[in-house]
Amino acid sequence: LNANRMLSWNDQIAVAIKRMAQWAVAGSLIYGTLRKIREGMTFVAGIDKDLTDIAIIQKMSRKDVQGLAQDYEDLAVKLNRSMKEISSVYTELVRQGLSLEETQTRMQTILKLSSAGAVTAEESLKIITASVNAMEVGHEKAADVLLKAANISASDVGQLGEAFTKVASSSYS
Repeated sequence: LNANRMLSWNDQIAVAIKRMAQWAVAGSLIYGTLRKIREGMTFVAGIDKDLTDIAIIQKMSRKDVQGLAQDYEDLAVKLNRSMKEISSVYTELVRQGLSLEETQTRMQTILKLSSAGAVTAEESLKIITASVNAMEVGHEKAADVLLKAANISASDVGQLGEAFTKVASSSYS
């Protein structure tokens, strides 16, 4: 005889619920692990793509830009940022035609403005780029002016930066 046939209906339901819970936990562990592996692979592929873009733009070998990944990690730890955020901003600065040295210094300013002004690094990048291109001022001066203006006004850096990016080119002429 089948052992389950000898169990009462309530006992069979209890066994089924227990097994369902076991399968749910096992499935969550397996699929959760697979999801994390996929996220890790996507992260590595994204960093690799950014490094490849920098190598192509700067006409450097892949070997020449491999040290940038370590620089990203060091900067991410120092400024409590994600490596992907730093990598994407860095790559965008290189796409703007800046040298690696200029990119390093502007990157520092962008991340500091982002932290001090409570905006994302991407927003900070847009604000600094608009300031430098439209007003022909240095990136550090632009960041200082925005932070000072935010401190003395009822606006934050994000609001001032958004307004500035919309009117900067017309205000310079």
